[in-house]
Amino acid sequence: HLGSVSSVKLDGKTLTSYISKEALDGAQRGYFVDGNTLYVKFPDSAKETVLTVEHGGMVLPEEGKGVDPEDLDDLIAVEVGTVVELEDVTRYAANTSIGLPIDTEWKGYTGTGFVKGFKCTGDYVTFDANVKTAGTYDIVLRVNCGKKNDNTDRADRTGGFYLDGGKLSELAFAITETWGDSDKNGDWRDYVIENVALSTGKHTFKIMVEGSNPGHYNLDCVRFADANAPVNGFSTIAARDADVMTNAVAEGNTVHVTADGAALGFLSVIAEGKTGFEIRLSGTTGGTLTVYETGVGDKILATVELPTDGQWHTLSVESRDTDAHPSPIYLSFTAASGESVDVTVDWFKFT
Repeated sequence: HLGSVSSVKLDGKTLTSYISKEALDGAQRGYFVDGNTLYVKFPDSAKETVLTVEHGGMVLPEEGKGVDPEDLDDLIAVEVGTVVELEDVTRYAANTSIGLPIDTEWKGYTGTGFVKGFKCTGDYVTFDANVKTAGTYDIVLRVNCGKKNDNTDRADRTGGFYLDGGKLSELAFAITETWGDSDKNGDWRDYVIENVALSTGKHTFKIMVEGSNPGHYNLDCVRFADANAPVNGFSTIAARDADVMTNAVAEGNTVHVTADGAALGFLSVIAEGKTGFEIRLSGTTGGTLTVYETGVGDKILATVELPTDGQWHTLSVESRDTDAHPSPIYLSFTAASGESVDVTVDWFKFT
């Protein structure tokens, strides 16, 4: 493969260099260098064409060898539970006058800070990692994505997540009402790319600004979780991550409950020694939320009176412990006096 590429010419004319494979795909002609791999695109003229590549020589791996084990030791070691702090990895700013700075304004980040802005298409962060154990992972991005002053700013903010040069997932971060509170406690959310199969050895990860509503978010870290592990009930559990939804619909980071008897089911929640239950929601109709173990109608863990003012509330009540650890948890919604239910749920947790 190629050691480096300084320019590519088509019949003597220099082609444009693009910063991503997606950007090249959207162009008529040009080239993109991904590590040691060169992609070139140009129209088929049905004529003989001369392609000239100025490069730093060929790099030929020794026959029968892959990545040098010593090279793997220099990479970020990834296993279940690994957290990669994005302020510590490679950052690329498409517009150097704007940049892609490290910041500490919104508290609640892990590590020493977060990467701020991502304001230009083509901005990205990237890192190489050595996956120590093959398996199926949930890749969790920690995101801060607040609403700007414009009240029409409602569309999910977009990007792309790349694995080894290919796009693994489109990103669509739901906008929160604020970036954080007046004390600068940031509204950080987990965005999960589920069930990613990773083999052992070297992999390259990249998060890039692109798509229909690109950028304008802060990124803190990437966490590698066991896709098959129970959910930690003492951490906030996003309503949109429910395994079962009845008479409810996901709307960005939240779930809108629309009818009497609606239910959200979470099939494997572990939190031994529960004494309290906390939930963030808003509602206009009142009614009751009942928290069940195993299934709706089984053991009642807690009940919560639903609000009627349409404002967001974080409500805390006492809770019984579950009989099993882990166990299925169901949230069931009952209307007041047989009326309809209008409730939006953000998250819940046990305490």
